[in-house]
Amino acid sequence: MKKSSIALLIIISLVILILLVLFVPKFINKAPNVPINPNPKNDETGISISPTLSWEATDPNGDELVYDIYLGKEGNLELLISNLATNNYTTRKLEFGTTYYWKVVAKDNRGAETEGPIWKFTTNYLPEVPSNPQPENGATNVSTRPILKWKAIDRDGDKLIYDVYFGTNPNFKIPIVSNFETAEFKPENLEFKTTYYWKIVVKDGKGGETEGPIWKFTTIKQNDPPLTPYEPFPFDGTTGQPININLSWKSGDPDKDELSYDLYFGIVGQLQKIASDLKESSYKIENLNYGTMYNWKVIAKDGKGGISESPVWQFTTNYLPEIDKEIEPEDGASGVLINPMLKWSATDRDGDKLTYDLYLGKGEELELVAKDLEENSYMVEGLENGETYSWKIVVKDERGGEVEGPVWKFTTNYLPEVPSNPSPEDGANGILKKVELR
Repeated sequence: MKKSSIALLIIISLVILILLVLFVPKFINKAPNVPINPNPKNDETGISISPTLSWEATDPNGDELVYDIYLGKEGNLELLISNLATNNYTTRKLEFGTTYYWKVVAKDNRGAETEGPIWKFTTNYLPEVPSNPQPENGATNVSTRPILKWKAIDRDGDKLIYDVYFGTNPNFKIPIVSNFETAEFKPENLEFKTTYYWKIVVKDGKGGETEGPIWKFTTIKQNDPPLTPYEPFPFDGTTGQPININLSWKSGDPDKDELSYDLYFGIVGQLQKIASDLKESSYKIENLNYGTMYNWKVIAKDGKGGISESPVWQFTTNYLPEIDKEIEPEDGASGVLINPMLKWSATDRDGDKLTYDLYLGKGEELELVAKDLEENSYMVEGLENGETYSWKIVVKDERGGEVEGPVWKFTTNYLPEVPSNPSPEDGANGILKKVELR
């Protein structure tokens, strides 16, 4: 064989080898890669009942892929769609609160296919049926201003909203309020002695809706307000009242409703609420000022909107006794007998009977020498001559009022001095028979 022929054969062989290396692999098909990254994620819950399934898939040869999707409940996967050209698919409406299983089979255009793993998800649970209505179903004597309340639960923890149906006819057409965000509602302008029907539709924002039963209640008959509070104590216009006083009054209700009271109290022109929703028809007030006029009133409430207000009553607290300035002996007097009759006077604007405590002593320290005296005088005995005494009176009325007087002083009579300078002098002699003694 000629050398040229051998060289040509070698060149042709090399070309064939290169062509085989470059092009034969493309004709050796590889199956698509396993589908990954499912959406919904595997084991995800709270999924819409019309979910869009999606995934990722690639092919080693870069071939275009199509997909078969299988979906079903446990142990029963059925072909949902075949030869889908996209990697997502929106299903038909599924059932609420159900676990579904699915898989994807990726296929290339050369007959190779790869089956993905089985994934699962659970659809959104419906909210539970509304329960625990307030007022209770069938309740009577309900206020015309009720607050409707109910209980609603969602297993997925979704935020719930509500449509409220309400009226005197149970055949509801449209809700009176939609997409309400709290589980309570206050209807307005209800009639007395009327039966009302209501129901709740609870929604979870993911397409889940649950309709509650129809409940009903009947409102009270037209409410009669409480009786106007009466018979106040102390009586209106009374005087001489103690500074610690128990206010009381009477009231009642034609419908036998339980009453509560608001109490207003203060000096003239300054009436203020000092107590709310009292259950008893009395209230104790302490440490009032002496000799002061107070006003007060009571508002009775029946809890159903009925109220009655008393007139404004008034009373004046006890005036303290007053000690007069005139005393015996006068303040600062001297030459007072050692058994003096001490006298004083006091008055009381309320006309109360007065009693007295008498204190006496030297200097600043006074001692109680007589208690609860009924007379405004007292004889002190056994004082010393030429001493200065201090004394005071504490005057008390029969209502607890007590006033301490000022401290007065007096000085008892001094004894005469001992005689001295006799004439004739003591011990003198040669004195005339007739002499003037000095």
